[in-house]
Amino acid sequence: MKNLQQFSTLLLSCILFTTSCSKKITKSQENRELADKVLYNGKVYTADTHNPLAEAIAIKGNKIISVGTTDQILELASENAEKINLENHLVIPGFNDAHFHSFSNAPVGHQLQLQWEPSWDQVLEAVQQAVKEVPEGTWITGLAGVNVIDDKRSDRFSLDEIAPNHPVYISTWFSHGEVINTKAMNLFGLNDKVKDPLGGWFIREEGSDVITGKFHEYAQWPLRRQLMDFNLNDQELAEAMKAQTSELLSYGVTSIQDMPILSPTRYLKVLEDAEVPIRVRYIRMPNTTPDGRDTEESKSLPKYPLENRLVTATGTKWFLDGTPMERVAAIRKEYADKPNWKGKMSFSNDEIKHILSNPDSEWRGQVLFHTHGDRSAEIIINTMESMKGIDWKSKRVRLEHGDGVVDDLIPRAARLGAIVVQQPHHLVLADIVRSRFGHETHFFKMKSLLENNIPLAFGTEGVEGPFSAFAYALHHPLDPKESLTREEIIDGFTKGSAFAEFEEHHKGQIKEGMLADLAVLSQDILTIPEEKIVETKSIMTIVDGKIVYDTKVLKNLNK
Repeated sequence: MKNLQQFSTLLLSCILFTTSCSKKITKSQENRELADKVLYNGKVYTADTHNPLAEAIAIKGNKIISVGTTDQILELASENAEKINLENHLVIPGFNDAHFHSFSNAPVGHQLQLQWEPSWDQVLEAVQQAVKEVPEGTWITGLAGVNVIDDKRSDRFSLDEIAPNHPVYISTWFSHGEVINTKAMNLFGLNDKVKDPLGGWFIREEGSDVITGKFHEYAQWPLRRQLMDFNLNDQELAEAMKAQTSELLSYGVTSIQDMPILSPTRYLKVLEDAEVPIRVRYIRMPNTTPDGRDTEESKSLPKYPLENRLVTATGTKWFLDGTPMERVAAIRKEYADKPNWKGKMSFSNDEIKHILSNPDSEWRGQVLFHTHGDRSAEIIINTMESMKGIDWKSKRVRLEHGDGVVDDLIPRAARLGAIVVQQPHHLVLADIVRSRFGHETHFFKMKSLLENNIPLAFGTEGVEGPFSAFAYALHHPLDPKESLTREEIIDGFTKGSAFAEFEEHHKGQIKEGMLADLAVLSQDILTIPEEKIVETKSIMTIVDGKIVYDTKVLKNLNK
């Protein structure tokens, strides 16, 4: 009996101890939110300078609630939580493409199959063949480049000889400078009496008003928009957006800051129809007329986000110059391969000052300036400095491309809080840049910007995934001292891009309270050989806490 009492006492003690321990664990969990999704057993690059690496992530709803070790995070898993074993894969914040142009490769009309940088003769030959293959009235489009823009023979009259009844539209891979024929001019409502719009120009025959069919900058943007309107309906554009989004998600891109050629009304409708599972910030690119800038077309739009909280609409982009390719980037010295020519500014200093004075009344805040040359960059900085009493750092004026923010301009840009949004893959054109600016060019800074506390964000133009940028940013072909580390490149595509859109408190890092926008990568881009980085893809992409792209490589338990 005594032994039985001792056994009962011991058994009761064990039960009480077990219950007590169980209650302690439950109490520990009750002090924290429980996750409905956990990613564990991985390598997490957080982009958080205070906690750069971790093993696991806890997510509840669309927010990250904790980042830590596998043991710590698994303890926060709710009973029915999805548990995703990362199997040592690298997780990074979802890429945020800060300079994107959707529909860049959308098929329009009958597309010519031209080689890279075709000659004008090759373009004419391809057009002549297309005329035989497609009915009259069909749009014939093609992508040419510097060779065609530089050729003095490229004009509408040579196109008219072989394609009088087909509208022909030849654009360039760098998107600045186009050639069309008379049939296309008529459909666009153009004639020789049309005045040049502000910031754009039609090339005319010397000593006359006759338009040659070549046009630049703000003369081309309205026509490209019309070309899309003529050839693609809303459903086709929505399908193109879906296809484009699928590709982006496969790269781990979770946000884009989009500057489409479409009108605001049409673009936002297409975006709503497409219901793409990616964050989109719409940045408008208004056109101009001979009378000035068009600031009216967006004023009637509702404020975003609406029901779709993934879509926002803020900011306005203005083109201040062209690019080095067609030599319209506004620079301070003469072009090395075109004496007595320094490029061309789109707007006067007074016009730039007016843009900077009225961003909120024109459209929701932030101003973005396309600027490739050092002269255009200097004019922006001069104008901002001349406008006293403004807290420029709070405005976050963006310099898109910003190639001309060179040594003497860097400290001035830093004091103003200007943001540079670069495209590292443009460095593939290093040889052309040298031919334009000289072999000792100091353009295209990156490391110097960071060292001087200039916010740096990255974009791709919408033509390549982010991983191609690593090859050029890791080994700057114009100036090795401007090369970046792998972490700095990731930061440019994540927290740098978030800062560039006033979203640094919501995304761009993997830490508590941030949106759950993540990419699980096929390779560890922090350690693999550099030449392998370009082969990287996402194996799982999460947007707003939801798995929106999944190659099924990882096991997802409790699902």
